Amino acid sequence: MKKRLLLASFSLGGMMFAQTPTETKPAETAPVITPVSVPGFFSIGADFRTRSELNNGQFTLIKSGEGSENTVFSRARLNFEYKKDKLTLKFSPQMVRIWGQTNSFAPTGATSGSQFEVYEAWAQYSINPIWALKVGRMPLSYDDERLFGALDWQMQGRNFDVAKLIYTKGKAKLELAGVYNNDNEETIGGTSTNGNEVYSILDGAEATKSIQILHYENAISDKFKFSLIAVNNTVQVLKLTAPPVVAVDPVQTDASHNSLHTFGFNPSYKLNDKFRLFGSAYYQGGRNTLDKSKKAFQLSGNLEIKATAKLTSTLGAEIISGSDDVTKENNSFSPFYGTNHKFNGYMDYFYVGNHFNGKGLNDFYLKSVYKATEKGTLAVNLHAFMLNKQFSALVDDKFLGTEIDLVYTQKVADNFNYQLGYSQMMGNQDTMKSLKGLSAFDTRANQSWAWVQLNFSPKIFSAQVQ
Repeated sequence: MKKRLLLASFSLGGMMFAQTPTETKPAETAPVITPVSVPGFFSIGADFRTRSELNNGQFTLIKSGEGSENTVFSRARLNFEYKKDKLTLKFSPQMVRIWGQTNSFAPTGATSGSQFEVYEAWAQYSINPIWALKVGRMPLSYDDERLFGALDWQMQGRNFDVAKLIYTKGKAKLELAGVYNNDNEETIGGTSTNGNEVYSILDGAEATKSIQILHYENAISDKFKFSLIAVNNTVQVLKLTAPPVVAVDPVQTDASHNSLHTFGFNPSYKLNDKFRLFGSAYYQGGRNTLDKSKKAFQLSGNLEIKATAKLTSTLGAEIISGSDDVTKENNSFSPFYGTNHKFNGYMDYFYVGNHFNGKGLNDFYLKSVYKATEKGTLAVNLHAFMLNKQFSALVDDKFLGTEIDLVYTQKVADNFNYQLGYSQMMGNQDTMKSLKGLSAFDTRANQSWAWVQLNFSPKIFSAQVQ
């Protein structure tokens, strides 16, 4: 009993001693926080592709007696990208060439189809989570690329010198972009033009001095999304020595400028898991490089049908306005900087290299994609083409012909796939020959185009950097 009392007294005394401060502790100061350096990210990727084409009537009807031509194109592009904090940088040099257009030791200055350039070189800075500024050389791609596209089918692609202000909040995105062109020439033929700057580089039949773009897109719900675009092209007024032949060198007259404006609307509505409606509508107005009044439009409507887990089809039509007489008023819609190859047939009879196609075009089509194997897909496109305006009093049939496009894509690995393509044009000889300026010639019955393309897209390097 005495031992228990002694232990209890000792424990109680210890507790009292522990609770009694022996000294006053100094007040604690706030800890010093060392800023943490968030690592950045640097990556290198590549885009190597080679395409061999057998041209037996692409772009235009091949004449009787003429043989087909095989051409091999290639592109080697590197993509360097750096991200840290609010800054993103991208630099993409590329070499584009046609096989055999230089000799084996490629002398400096040799005339060739080779082209080495910088495809992208831009910087983007996020001012805050909503606003960003982007400046440099870059492609412009909006919506389905009908009006502005990266033109990735062409080896060289398409790019611009651009300044962008970008607003992003939720599912809404607004871009204000400006393009300014200057060929550093203020005279033509050694003579001044009223002391004003002259811009004489034609791009799609227009000498575009500057472009202003306002683009807005939003997803209102899981079913409905849309975009709006407003574009102003400030074009140099030029006079051709023999209008309206665009191939003739233009002669500057008064150094004045015109405004060409385009307004567009692109809606998409998902009815259910099997059906989706989408389309586009554009209007163009103002005056063009040849100082002609412009009133033109484009309309398209499409029904996408997911028939099975493997088959998706799109039934649609596109109406592109044309002109009765472009010397009076231009009513021909121009898809200025779009990826035109993807729209009106892969044989590129219309709008590729000819943005106005004076008489316009009505295109009725059925496009299908079938998942043939686990890694292979087959695309089949059928087109029926008509002129939007009658070619002439002598050629009153507007029907141009039908085209079938076949493309098979096989994925071999994550960084390699190949594609096989074949297209056939079954043209209305009289109308098509008139449109292509071949009325005086006999043309071959078989108008076709075949190609094979190898695509390599490896991710070479990626790492965190300080």
